[in-house]
Amino acid sequence: MSHFVDNKPKFAWPRFWLPLGGSIDISDSGFLSDPLGSRDPDAPRTLEAWAGWRSLALLGEPGIGKSTALKDESDRTEKSAQEGVLQSCYFDLRSFSSETLLVQRVFENEKMTRWKQDGSHLVLHLDSLDEALLRIETVANLIAAELPSLPVDRLSIRVACRTAVWPAETLGVALQRLWPAAAAALELAPLRREDIFNALAAEKIPSEGFMRALLSAHAIPFAIKPLTLRLLMATYQQNGSLPESSRELYQLGCRALCEESNNSRLNTGRRGRLNAAQRMRLAGRIAAATILGNQFAVWTGKESECPSEDVPVSALAGSEETGDFAKLVCTDDDVRETLDTGLFGSYGEQRLGWAHRGYGEFLAANYLHVRGVPATTILKAVRHPSGGLYPQLSNFAAWAASIDTDVRSALIAEDPAALLAGDVSGLDDETKRAILRSLFSAVQNKRITDSVYKHAEIFSKLRYAELAEDLRPVVVDQNLDVGTRHLALLIAERCHLTDLRAEGLQLAFDPTEHPQIRGGAVAALKHCLDADIARQLLPLAQGAADAEDSHHEIKGDTLRLLWPDHISAEQLFPLLTPSDDHFFGAYAHFLRTLPEALKVRDLMPALQWATQLVAAGDRRGNHHLRSLADEIMFKVWAIFDAEGFTEAIVDHVAARLRDHGPLFLGLDRKSQKEFLLSLREDASRRRAFLGALSRRQLGPVDAYLFKKAGFVQSADLEWLLSMAPGGAEEEPSVHIETLFNIIDTVFDDQNTGDVEALHAATQRSPWVLTRYGAWFGAVPLDSPVRDHWLAQQAQLRALEDGLPPPIENPAGRIRSLLTEAESGRWEAWWQMTCFLAVTPKGRGFGDETDYLIVDMPGWIEADPDVRDRIVASALPYLTSANTRIDEWLGHSPMPILRQAVAGVRAFLLVKRLSPERYAQIEDEIWRKWAPVIVGLPRGNHAKGGPNLDVILPEALERAR
Repeated sequence: MSHFVDNKPKFAWPRFWLPLGGSIDISDSGFLSDPLGSRDPDAPRTLEAWAGWRSLALLGEPGIGKSTALKDESDRTEKSAQEGVLQSCYFDLRSFSSETLLVQRVFENEKMTRWKQDGSHLVLHLDSLDEALLRIETVANLIAAELPSLPVDRLSIRVACRTAVWPAETLGVALQRLWPAAAAALELAPLRREDIFNALAAEKIPSEGFMRALLSAHAIPFAIKPLTLRLLMATYQQNGSLPESSRELYQLGCRALCEESNNSRLNTGRRGRLNAAQRMRLAGRIAAATILGNQFAVWTGKESECPSEDVPVSALAGSEETGDFAKLVCTDDDVRETLDTGLFGSYGEQRLGWAHRGYGEFLAANYLHVRGVPATTILKAVRHPSGGLYPQLSNFAAWAASIDTDVRSALIAEDPAALLAGDVSGLDDETKRAILRSLFSAVQNKRITDSVYKHAEIFSKLRYAELAEDLRPVVVDQNLDVGTRHLALLIAERCHLTDLRAEGLQLAFDPTEHPQIRGGAVAALKHCLDADIARQLLPLAQGAADAEDSHHEIKGDTLRLLWPDHISAEQLFPLLTPSDDHFFGAYAHFLRTLPEALKVRDLMPALQWATQLVAAGDRRGNHHLRSLADEIMFKVWAIFDAEGFTEAIVDHVAARLRDHGPLFLGLDRKSQKEFLLSLREDASRRRAFLGALSRRQLGPVDAYLFKKAGFVQSADLEWLLSMAPGGAEEEPSVHIETLFNIIDTVFDDQNTGDVEALHAATQRSPWVLTRYGAWFGAVPLDSPVRDHWLAQQAQLRALEDGLPPPIENPAGRIRSLLTEAESGRWEAWWQMTCFLAVTPKGRGFGDETDYLIVDMPGWIEADPDVRDRIVASALPYLTSANTRIDEWLGHSPMPILRQAVAGVRAFLLVKRLSPERYAQIEDEIWRKWAPVIVGLPRGNHAKGGPNLDVILPEALERAR
């Protein structure tokens, strides 16, 4: 937060942005799925990655960190600024109370004047557009009018604003006109799981206890936002637990910030005159004056010099405050003491304001309530004369409605979407029913549109006993607006209603219904999905609705429900058909996320489908399917040598390269780069591929195509030569002409090492001598040059010998450790799982986040008796093992403890192979392992491993 000065460290979070309206992936148990390393081209990116865009509107909800990110970006630009080359200007629009003042300080200041003349490029950073003292429309029009008069060919602009009030039709249009191909509106994504752990570590909060409390309180939606995360941490530090109500969270959090936390002051007795309750009451008084009075800050200097947009300290003093504290007559010193709490920060010399506006909005509403201000007065303050709420006061109004029933009633009737931004927990059934009816009416009458979906996560809290009966007539009434009915279906989905099963099926198959309604009906069936429902929905996945569903939205929603629990990979891939490349909806989203869900058992049918797609030869269009084919190839390449996919992957690559075709079909440059890097660095896997390739008939041109694509590297020359008859790796099944054609592509007659290797091969193999012997007629074999080549070769072999030796007899080690585990040494079980992951020629224990034991080489090679013993000893391990949570969970960087990983492997193994044992796992064991399941990485999708969300819901439920 840009002005947060509560002596807390500033968390070094990387923040991520995505285009407005894009899909934010919070599949990591409600946290942002880490975009770093993601192969998704639409994954959120850091602001630096958007640096090439000339105009960026930086949007987001209150408290999510827009201002911090903008100020950080401004500081980075300032550090790299050079006179005459690059300049940076930052302005907080909250500080301007008149149009003249804004124009003078932003567009006519000394730095801007110099820039207009020096020929450099300027980056203009404008913060808090939605909090300006002027009306937002006035500020937007003013900026839009001033920008064209500037040298825009040397200008970039970044503007921070709340999403709900961003003036897209004025300032947004103006920015698009100035930079038609380089203007974007971005939305700030929430925090990742790693960010929360880093914050906890910085604040020295035990991660295990906090995460238990967070999960128990269902408070993850608060934890992924910086403002409420700070409140959560402060509340937890104060009370050791977290409440479910957001109003209670703010109440407790703001009170915690009002308490003196400076150890020096506490130790020296300088606690101040006021207690926390008194400070919080005066903070509410300040909030009412600044938020409702549209004042920028509190002026602490000479009153004669107080700016018109500020309120002086003396104006806040006087009169009496009473409550659950000693009666207080407020003095100037009391106001200053309150301003010295964590609720406030510096807004400049002699100016103090809210560390975040969200604090002020809540405290202002709370203050008016405790002072008994009538609802009519509050409503008069928040209503605009022309109708609706002042955008700057919508969050204050939501808080007031959470506290005052009369304000709530008015908002239910006038602006139910705004009400959802407040605290809707604890409402009675009739109030929830009234909110829903008003939402439907507002959507039906176009008073609100898609903005209501911003609060979709709140819908689950609006469930009541007769909700299904109230939703039923809405979802089936074709006379109602599509948006209204879709909203009803979304509410049914979020509230896990199963009573609408029959209606959902009927809507899903009704060809007269709008595709959005049919797709929403399918999604609403998610929580009553069983084998019977899945069987009935299958025709929709097979394209039964294609005639009425040009974008395959119904098909996409159905596939997301059925895969992977109700259809196999063999059934799935024949169902995938081309779609509109320019439309990204449910079907395209399913195709994009499908690779992550593919297990090893799914990869052969997936690869066969991809090979057929490639062989069809259509290199145009089908972007979503072509990208999927790439992702399948990437996944198979990572495991083909261990899983018996070698011949299939050779067939697939050959189909891609046939007739000089490109290796890659999709547009994900990052994934392609990673694949090429793997080709270069993983010689073992590359040579397993080349070994299979060399057994086929391959002409010189085709061999060159594989070399050009990267499947043959210069470093492979000696190994290739060793495969010829007489070589150390002689391969009887090799196609000798193919082998020589491949060798020709990498042999460099200007490289002395290559020449030496080839000559040595001619001495071992008559086949090589026949093919290449004539090349060496003029080379003296006893020359100093030859001695140099031999010395260099010996040096390279010595470096190769420095590698760790292969792990010997992993199968024997598995049996030995299994016996130790059965005798009571629990450590032996996790050690055994490491050897299960060893490949026959492996030099290490594989990837720690490969959780599925049944796909490990040691398991595949084990006999049935050993497998049964491994399963039987898994539960004793879960009972006896020490998770050592404090040694790794939440640390930065976070180590991965193998004995913790082994626990997850044990859960997944028992769940898969012994459901009866899995069902008998005691709650105490779940409580012990729940932090491990929450804290570990989700799973190695690149190698087909399962995501930990497979067991997370039960872990959370049983751990309570």
